[in-house]
Amino acid sequence: MFLRRLGNNLFYYLDMFTQLILPLKVKMLSFGQKLLKFLIFILVAGGIVLNRKEKTHFLNSYFLLYLAVIVFWPYQEGVRFLIPIIPLIYAYLAIFTFKYVKSLSFKVILLVLLLSANTASLPAARPLSFGKLPSALRNFFMINVWAKDNLLSPAVIVSRKPRITYFYSGHKSVAYPFLNEPDVIWRFFRKYNAKYLIVDNFSRETHMYIAPFLQRYRARLKLIYRIGNTGLFKIE
Repeated sequence: MFLRRLGNNLFYYLDMFTQLILPLKVKMLSFGQKLLKFLIFILVAGGIVLNRKEKTHFLNSYFLLYLAVIVFWPYQEGVRFLIPIIPLIYAYLAIFTFKYVKSLSFKVILLVLLLSANTASLPAARPLSFGKLPSALRNFFMINVWAKDNLLSPAVIVSRKPRITYFYSGHKSVAYPFLNEPDVIWRFFRKYNAKYLIVDNFSRETHMYIAPFLQRYRARLKLIYRIGNTGLFKIE
C-alpha cells in the first residue's frame, strides 16, 4: 500500500510538472504526454546535477527535500503544493538546456522533441479542470465557478476560503468568524451586507462554527445550488 501510494504520488506530481510546461490536461495514455514527462524529468534532473555549486547547494537540498516530502505526503493537493519550487523547476530546465548545453544541434533536436510531444498531445487535450482534487475541494471550486456565472453583481459571499472564492467567482468574499456563536455570526453577515454563504465539506471549522449557525438561522437561509455535500445558500 505504501509503495503504491509513493508511486502514485511520484507520477502525479510529474504530471503537475508537465502541466506547468504544457498548460493543458491530456489523457494519461497519450504518447505525447508520456514523452513530455520523460523529457521534463531528464531536463530537471540534469539541471540539478549540473548545478552542483557550493553556493547553490542549499537550493538543491531544499528542492530535493521538499520534493521528497510531497511525494511521501498521504494526500495529493494539486499544483499548489509545487508553488514553492516552481521557480527552481524552470531554473533547472533553463540551466540544463541553455547554459550548459552548447551544441546547437542538441537544442534543435530538443525543440523538435518538445514540439512533437505537444503536437501528439493535442488530439487528447482538453481544458484544465478540478478532476484530480479530492471531491470536497472539487465541489467547493465548482460552486465558486457556478457563482461567477449565475449570481448578480455586486454580491458578498461568506466563505471558508475567501481569496479562492474571490478569484473564481469574481465576487467580494469574506471569511466567517471562528466562533461557536450563531448570533454573532449573523451580526457579522449583516455588518458586511453578505448575501450568500458557501458551506463546504472539507474544513473542520465549517462543521464547528457554521453547522450551529445553520440550525439557528435555517429559516433565513435558502439553498440555491448544491454539488454533493457542498452548498451555496442565499441569506434572506
